[in-house]
Amino acid sequence: MAADFWCATHISFRFDPQQDRLVWILHTQARQRRDFYITRRLLAHLFSKIPTWLQAQHPMADRMLSTHQQTLAWHELTQAERQLQPSQDTPLPEVTEHLLLEEISLRTQADARIGVYLRTTDETHFSCALIITREHLLHILTLSYRYSCQAAWALTDPFAQTRQAAQQNPQVH
Repeated sequence: MAADFWCATHISFRFDPQQDRLVWILHTQARQRRDFYITRRLLAHLFSKIPTWLQAQHPMADRMLSTHQQTLAWHELTQAERQLQPSQDTPLPEVTEHLLLEEISLRTQADARIGVYLRTTDETHFSCALIITREHLLHILTLSYRYSCQAAWALTDPFAQTRQAAQQNPQVH
């Protein structure tokens, strides 16, 4: 990995109507802030991969039927949505960089956490990562989807299949 690779310790969100971009605001261990601009196209691409990725990455994926996977994923999502809290009104550090994201990659780590790797348009490699739990990933995706709805982007709900399967098979836990 590159020498300038860094990890975020906190993420927050906003929508920039002038740029028509969702902004993931990442805070680093060095108490710096980097704003990553996400286009509608990139978020739509990420959302299109989520249903299959979540099912394949579930800890019990090899022991469950597809509808069971979807139902469990739905229960996880519901739990994550219940725990979402409004952003605290704490002052943010100064923005050190505004970066346009080119690619977001999700990778399961050896300890079962998820690596969310970010690459900007001016980079040839990933230079930022969030190493998070599955629940935190659901938080990030849920908030990103909510902001895309507020922006009227009309993206496909990344959890639609999961919700539909849970509604069709509510007795499975």
